[in-house]
Amino acid sequence: MVLEMGALQYSLVRPALAQSNLTTVGQYMFWLMFRNVASDGLVFEDPVRTGVLSQPGCVLASPSWENTATHVTQDYVYNWTHDAAVVALELAAGGLSTAIPWLQNALAGHWNGQYYQSLLPVPTDFRAPYDPNIDIVMAAIYGAVPVTDTKLLATAELLRSQWADPASKYFYPINGADQQLGIGPMPGRYPGDTYDGDTDAQVGDHPWAVSTANFAELYYRLAKQVTTAGAVPLDNLSAGFFSQIGISASTTPAAAAAALQSAGDQMLQAIVFHSDHFELSEQFDAITGYEKSVSNLSWSYASFLSAIRAKNHLRTLSRAREPAPTPRRPAITWPTPASRRCARQAIYRGQQRHIVDAEEN
Repeated sequence: MVLEMGALQYSLVRPALAQSNLTTVGQYMFWLMFRNVASDGLVFEDPVRTGVLSQPGCVLASPSWENTATHVTQDYVYNWTHDAAVVALELAAGGLSTAIPWLQNALAGHWNGQYYQSLLPVPTDFRAPYDPNIDIVMAAIYGAVPVTDTKLLATAELLRSQWADPASKYFYPINGADQQLGIGPMPGRYPGDTYDGDTDAQVGDHPWAVSTANFAELYYRLAKQVTTAGAVPLDNLSAGFFSQIGISASTTPAAAAAALQSAGDQMLQAIVFHSDHFELSEQFDAITGYEKSVSNLSWSYASFLSAIRAKNHLRTLSRAREPAPTPRRPAITWPTPASRRCARQAIYRGQQRHIVDAEEN
């Protein structure tokens, strides 16, 4: 069967229509993600190639991923998900009461005066440098670091600039091309990354869909906080982060929230623009923008959907805070001179009655 949900059918969404509406794209990507975890009884029709059906199966990470060049098998990918679930269950069962305070206190030790460092002591292997690293943005999205933490924002400033600034040695050329289109940029994982997912040569560094979606969600969540608090967390640490998207000390909270939302939208639009008919891979080529490495990665879809939820929550909040419209008195029109004369007479008689009542009292 072709899976459908109410009026939304998988085969009805088209890129030309949906790219201008990120919420619509999110509905489509939900089904692409769901396809990865579907049972053998669910078959999907390709939205572009009519009549082409998906191969049934239950794959938790990616239906395409078995790469002999990098010595990663499908079972290996499955075990990533399986092991993560088992560890999560054990953590929930006990031990968190000790671990959580330790982790909260450990964060301060990772601040080096400019950004949060991901690894201590600082590694010196062939993948270095590891920082600034996208993991601090992910930590904020999953609740470990407040999105208003100006040290986080200082780190996010460096993350964006190292992949979007042409003067940076880690600049992605595709981000320069996308800037001309008003979309992006797309961040990667860390500056010394050499994993490209296609070969075992350790030669590439590319933008990641999950990194881009998480960074967009940071913008949305921060916009929500600014809207709720009515203040922008701007200080000497976060000033550079805000200036990247045109926010200064003179910017009103409402305008700042709008700029943050626009920045998030531009990142998600880049993901959509470089997707393969909305199918998301693990990475995008740093030069061409074409998808590479794992295709149909569930994590990529999930991170996009998470960002869309944050965007929609912000929109709901903004609508709730809009003042109620002031009721307007209906205009009275008198279609004929006789009607106007009758109205004046009625008003005059009413005034006379009011005078009489006042004299009697």
